[in-house]
Amino acid sequence: MAGMQTPLSIIIPVRNTAQYLCDALHSVARQTFDDFEAICVDDASDDASGAILAEFAADDTRFRTITLPSHSGAGAARNAGLADARGKYAVFLDSDDTFSPYMLETMIAAIDVSCADVGVCVRSPRKCGGGDVFTRYVGWAWDKIFRRDFIERNNLRFPQLPVAEDVPFVMAALALAENIVEIPGVFVEHRMREGSAESLHEKMPLAAFEALRELRGMLDAHGCGVSFTRFAARWTNWLAHNMANAQSKAILLRGIEQYKKAHPSIWWAWYAVKNRLRWMGGAR
Repeated sequence: MAGMQTPLSIIIPVRNTAQYLCDALHSVARQTFDDFEAICVDDASDDASGAILAEFAADDTRFRTITLPSHSGAGAARNAGLADARGKYAVFLDSDDTFSPYMLETMIAAIDVSCADVGVCVRSPRKCGGGDVFTRYVGWAWDKIFRRDFIERNNLRFPQLPVAEDVPFVMAALALAENIVEIPGVFVEHRMREGSAESLHEKMPLAAFEALRELRGMLDAHGCGVSFTRFAARWTNWLAHNMANAQSKAILLRGIEQYKKAHPSIWWAWYAVKNRLRWMGGAR
């Protein structure tokens, strides 16, 4: 969209979350940092989500809605929001989650001062820089802030996946970033519910490997040959550890065995992660 750049674009994909949507939007509207645009992308919801979005947009000019003609997935919804964004920075909020009131103010201050490409909220910031982003960070989008010209310069977009579409985008961004700032604190209340990413992994236990293939393709497209076997091991083992459905868990574990055969270097990494979970009393 043409017009003057705003400091921040908040991109909110929405799909049948009317039960939680007001809480999410109110958490944005009540931010202590208020110079933003909120781009809500309705992914062809068939509940009351569309009406809620229209009401917010009518009451608050910082909010606007894009409506997709058919259900296309969270990746396509986020990409539509990015295409319409005017902000210097971009953040992403799931429509069933909420921001704490000081989140945007804290993140903007940190990334402005550091001139970083990406800001990541962490519980315990490291005292010195460096390290492997694949062992330091996780692949969800909702606790990070991105410099939008960095996204556009690297042509980063979310792949069309049924679940875990944020993992390739986020981890590729972190791998390509020249400067990452760690922001102390947890500012998002993340809701686990039926239909959330966690529950979808139960229904599609092999989706993680599609995401890993997309990540490899995105990195290769940028000439980035970095290995992420320990990340793959940590993430897939974490998914298996947290699956309640025994059949889904068994399918995922068989998928891990196949992935090990195709990527032999994951053997040591996967068992190192599994043994660490067992040592912590968490392995099943």
